[in-house]
Amino acid sequence: MKQFFKITFASMLGFVLGSILLLILAFSIISGIMSMSDSPVEIKPNTILHLKFDKPIYDRKPVNPFEMFSMGGFDPEPAYGLDEILTCIKKAKSDKNITGIFIEFGMFDAGLSTLQEIRNALLDFKKTGKFVICHADIYSQKAYYLASAGT
Repeated sequence: MKQFFKITFASMLGFVLGSILLLILAFSIISGIMSMSDSPVEIKPNTILHLKFDKPIYDRKPVNPFEMFSMGGFDPEPAYGLDEILTCIKKAKSDKNITGIFIEFGMFDAGLSTLQEIRNALLDFKKTGKFVICHADIYSQKAYYLASAGT
């Protein structure tokens, strides 16, 4: 009976210690993923901002990194946030090193109000005398609407 309790408690202790180590490892991996931040970008003179619309555009990009994973697999489903796009255009407008915007269209999904916000930001950007050039192999109606703000 003494041998039984010895083995049982040793197994329980091993399970508890292993669980604690796995928990610490999981938290360190998750905190490492969450703490990844973009390093500041140095913008050289005569730089062109390249926007590529080939993914869905949401009002705000999900902050939770696990929110972008699909249920079918572990490949993330990337998306753009309208707030990020408008912020990039606004920063490009005030940055003297950026001379224009090049927009490349693919198959993307966005609402009409989202497209109108982006188009208004592009028209406001053009008021500074900078250019907007758009390119696509095939223009959808939404892409054509945005491209009408270009030159």
